[in-house]
Amino acid sequence: MHACAAVYSALGKLTDLDNSSDDAQHVDLSNSRKQRDCKDLAQLINWFECNNPFDITDCRLRNLFSGLVATDGDEVNCDNAENVGQHIMQQLDDVVFSNAII
Repeated sequence: MHACAAVYSALGKLTDLDNSSDDAQHVDLSNSRKQRDCKDLAQLINWFECNNPFDITDCRLRNLFSGLVATDGDEVNCDNAENVGQHIMQQLDDVVFSNAII
């Protein structure tokens, strides 16, 4: 979001409408926000280095969080993934959580 704030600030300077006082400054331009954004970005990059979803040699459907991979027997692909998910949800209707086995 701070990229949008930077554009906003640049447009303000370009049109001589720059109000750079602390009370008029956009919250996304603050140093603390920039530091937090950098920290969050570093965490995201670190996660992708450890869990690279694009480092695959096959084209099977893959859950980015759990790493589970669809097998040929699952008969699921990107085109019908939503329908398969709805079917699974219907099978789990009225099933106690502790008894739900997928």
